[in-house]
Amino acid sequence: MRAPKDPVLVAKLRADLTTFHQQHFALDGIQTPAAMDCLLLQIEDSIRRIQYVKTVASKPHHANAANPHLAGFNPLNAAAYHLANGNIDEAAWLVFLATHFGKNLRTEWKLVQAVYGGLGGQIWDWPSVCAAPNLIGQWIDANQLQLKAQGNFSNHRKYESLKYRITGGAINSYVDWIGPNHSHILKFAQIEPAHATPKTRFKAFYRATRELYRFARMGQFDLLTMMGKMAIADIEPDSVYMQGASGPVTGAKLLFANDKNANISRVVLEQRLGQLEAHLGLTFGMQVLEDALCNWQKSQSHYRYFKG
Repeated sequence: MRAPKDPVLVAKLRADLTTFHQQHFALDGIQTPAAMDCLLLQIEDSIRRIQYVKTVASKPHHANAANPHLAGFNPLNAAAYHLANGNIDEAAWLVFLATHFGKNLRTEWKLVQAVYGGLGGQIWDWPSVCAAPNLIGQWIDANQLQLKAQGNFSNHRKYESLKYRITGGAINSYVDWIGPNHSHILKFAQIEPAHATPKTRFKAFYRATRELYRFARMGQFDLLTMMGKMAIADIEPDSVYMQGASGPVTGAKLLFANDKNANISRVVLEQRLGQLEAHLGLTFGMQVLEDALCNWQKSQSHYRYFKG
């Protein structure tokens, strides 16, 4: 098991988990030193992944970062560049593409780059896509072999396809969802709840994105948390959103009962995780718990690093 990268943080997390166990709900799944240490490292990894995206969003980027025809293109860097220059529509579109295709462990962002950059030809930017939404889906379908040679979907998106019915449908759905003005600012304003906070806003956005084709629970959660971390929208997850989840549900049952088949409803798990998140006081705490529990349940006593 590796040593903590931030011993002070991990020591605080250990103390907070211990007091939660004593004062709120039993955390039966981490009563052995190995299980506790393993979960702590997974939480630390999750925090670092969130901090990485926030750092990308906050630092300055050269205009070259937005050019998909250049080597090393990263859609998050490109989104940060556009956002810093006042183009929220292009930034959000890039985050949508980054979420739909994902970052593959082997080919990284190459599939996003190949699609957005038109395989070295036309850049499929937001104005081009909005002008004729069907065209990009048709182009992707017609160039599937060349695109597959460049990169692959991420593990979270492994059941997606480059066929027009799938990716073309998802893109058309997103353009339709934003609306005829093609303005993310206007769409976000329409969703805005009364007396909004980042968490109530996330809840409203999550309900609204149920309309998106091919974006079920995980796709919605990934899209919106990335929008929040990139500061495209002032949102932060208010929940782990257990309905439709698998890994986080198993992880939560193991955490609270040390039994993946424990008879604890998803509603109760949500409530307990909400109290745990409040107790830990972490930025984007619900995503930290969602990610950490999903990874921890795969190997509770032997630490494994998961890239995605």
